[in-house]
Amino acid sequence: MKAYASYGAPPEIQAYALAKYSRSSQSMSQSIEELSAQRAEQFLDTFYFQYGHRSIADLAHVTMAIENCSLLAEFYITDESLWDGQSRSTRYQNFHKNNFYIPQSIAKQPELLEPFRNALHTALDNYRCITDMCIRIIEQVTPKPDAMDPTAYKRTVKARAFDVGRYFLPLATHTSVGQITSARVLEQQIVRLNSLNIPELTEIAEAMRMAARNPADNFVAKKIQQACESTKLSIEQTAGLLRELTETGILETPAAPTLVKYTAASSFQSQAAEAARNALRFVPPERAAAPSDIRKIILAAPETDPLEAFAAEIIYLTEPNIRYPQALEYARRASNETKTAAWNAAMELRGEYDELLRVQRIGYMIVFDMLIDFGSLRDFHRHRRCLQIIPQLGLDMGFDAPADIFSLAFGPKGAEIAQEMGLFQEFSDRMEKSIATAAHFPDTTSGLYLAPLGARQRAVFKMDIAEAAYIAELRSKPGGHFSYRHAAWQMAEALTATYPFLKNSVRAVNPFETLDLLNR
Repeated sequence: MKAYASYGAPPEIQAYALAKYSRSSQSMSQSIEELSAQRAEQFLDTFYFQYGHRSIADLAHVTMAIENCSLLAEFYITDESLWDGQSRSTRYQNFHKNNFYIPQSIAKQPELLEPFRNALHTALDNYRCITDMCIRIIEQVTPKPDAMDPTAYKRTVKARAFDVGRYFLPLATHTSVGQITSARVLEQQIVRLNSLNIPELTEIAEAMRMAARNPADNFVAKKIQQACESTKLSIEQTAGLLRELTETGILETPAAPTLVKYTAASSFQSQAAEAARNALRFVPPERAAAPSDIRKIILAAPETDPLEAFAAEIIYLTEPNIRYPQALEYARRASNETKTAAWNAAMELRGEYDELLRVQRIGYMIVFDMLIDFGSLRDFHRHRRCLQIIPQLGLDMGFDAPADIFSLAFGPKGAEIAQEMGLFQEFSDRMEKSIATAAHFPDTTSGLYLAPLGARQRAVFKMDIAEAAYIAELRSKPGGHFSYRHAAWQMAEALTATYPFLKNSVRAVNPFETLDLLNR
């Protein structure tokens, strides 16, 4: 028996080697030694594109960075179930040093550009002001322990203050994303970004495609080149060696030039959802309650009827300002014939290479309807072992009450200090103006870039019991952000209320009982 790791082969050559490995008696190292980028391309053209063996692309993993994109773009970039990566934290980085993304539709119109920039400066002022006031609150609630290093205390206090200050960061704020995905996910990701009709995402999709096709940044290659140039070899010998290293795929090698050939925009997802909605003949109900009167987390019924679940999710996804239980109620009233017609209407538009819609991934036991601030949605969005149905982002779901925010963030004493400082009213005034300013812009997408992270958004998260328990336990721990701690606790409460046998199994932490501002 022998086990060994392999390192150094470019992603597509590695994929070819593993695919060839399954069809050959050679060892993996022998397979890799025989390969070249040209042979890999020929193999992939045949088996991946002609024969449709798409799992081959899962063998090629690409590390990629997308830097200086907006928070809005970051949300869509990371909207993949099979995705691993990191983006900049709003807790550990001071975002007041950041620049902002300005949409081209704004930049080209002077009459819009100035108010847009003014709104960004106001957002930054809100961020700084609220953060500074929160630092003062924390220092009163939790003075520095004698045993704690002053620098560590200052850093921790700032992180906790940023947790509240981030509510005012606009989605135009620059951030960066680092990801490791298979080439298949990368291909799907680029197609999806191209299909969303948001100019920044189209630009990012093309940049990602070219990053996969052009020579990748290779720190090992840089070291090899430096070593070659420092030897006593002649210029001709050095050039020959570098040429040989290039031909073998060590230098000047693209990450996945073949597997991202076909990444044009696809209209199937949006058109199929709209066709299904039209077939349902859905008439929007009157809104049951104002956003401030609705619970954050609702545990809906299990998806035991696939057609009913499909119809409910189509309604939820395409109807603004409706919560999932309302959509589910209508789906239950619709006839099976109507729901079948909706399913078929969507499938009639499906092309040869189109996968089923995300809303057709049905049959989940646990379905959570969420109404949470965008910052927390961004945090929950990182959980990959669940299915996320997220409608188009908007600006009309309000924001959490400041009394709740400061109570959850700093406890009763901190909330009392915040109220005495007039921070409840100041927070509300600033947040209302931020959302109103964003909603004022005629271009909905451009206005969305001004939306603060504190604006609430809707989402449905579907999962099994194990994942629900994992999220509830992980996200409710004392070191986490107070907003998602509260949401995770509500998940645990809803879960154990519906399934009492889980009461002693889900180890969620009550955020009202465990508040440690120096634990992060």
